Amino acid sequence: MKALFIAAGRRVTMCENFNFSGFNVDSYELDLNCPINLVANKVLPGKKWKDKNLVTDLTKYISSGEYSVVIPFQDSATQILSSLKHIDKSDILCVSPKKITDVCLDKALFEKFFLNNEKICKYYPKDVGEEVVLKPKCGYGSKNIKFIPKCPEEIDKNYIAQRRIYGTEYSVDCYFDKNSNLIDYVPRVREQVTNGEVTRSTTVSKLNFAGSLAVKEIASELHFVGPICMQFIVDEKNNPWIIEINARFGGGSTLSLAAGFNIIGLIKQEYFYKKNIIHYNSSWKSDYKLARCYRDYYYES
Repeated sequence: MKALFIAAGRRVTMCENFNFSGFNVDSYELDLNCPINLVANKVLPGKKWKDKNLVTDLTKYISSGEYSVVIPFQDSATQILSSLKHIDKSDILCVSPKKITDVCLDKALFEKFFLNNEKICKYYPKDVGEEVVLKPKCGYGSKNIKFIPKCPEEIDKNYIAQRRIYGTEYSVDCYFDKNSNLIDYVPRVREQVTNGEVTRSTTVSKLNFAGSLAVKEIASELHFVGPICMQFIVDEKNNPWIIEINARFGGGSTLSLAAGFNIIGLIKQEYFYKKNIIHYNSSWKSDYKLARCYRDYYYES
């Protein structure tokens, strides 16, 4: 079994998980000396997202017949792969449809989608309020987010304004089958975050997570495929607010895998064995913890 990762760069532990599950992993990277070199079978030379030859280059690998599944690990990668759903071998692309990846990548589209949907708009903060967070429309990893005491009269066209919410931050790792059915999900508290990525986290039972109904209702409106990471803040009144959704594995999704959420097994069943997921036993552990450490990678330039 071979898997092709797109822009996995530093996802060493994720790649190890796939290796342990029987996959040989190649990774398509702009930087050939990225840390995934430690555990990947091969690092393939990639092109920049705006390179006009990127689609042709990726299509060459996807259509080669060499891979059982292709998985994106950056937001821009989800958008590129989802645009290739029409090509030969597109059934190996473990990614949501493009209209979904576009909504997840652009926070202005994300806001519009939620506010125009009566079923799920209650989970999106409609009123701006006194304290405001300004978010780049196409930002990621908490970069360039601004917290200000009140909403300005004019907002930079590259930003959206949202009420600042105080509470407990959660990531929710989900898996959707090829027919966009939600198979299972694992909520986890974001206890410590460094540069936008979780460094300490704990899984929480579905019964103890106030956003469980929200996850299901959002899942019924946005037709995802593959691994998805939703992010919520639960306020002091136990109200869940959706902050963003990454149409891919989250940075801390390895915790959910370690806790027993067998996403890789589900991917293997659908994309390698070509079998529908009919019976699934949800048996992951709650109160399972992640403490992220650093691992050095050395190479000659």
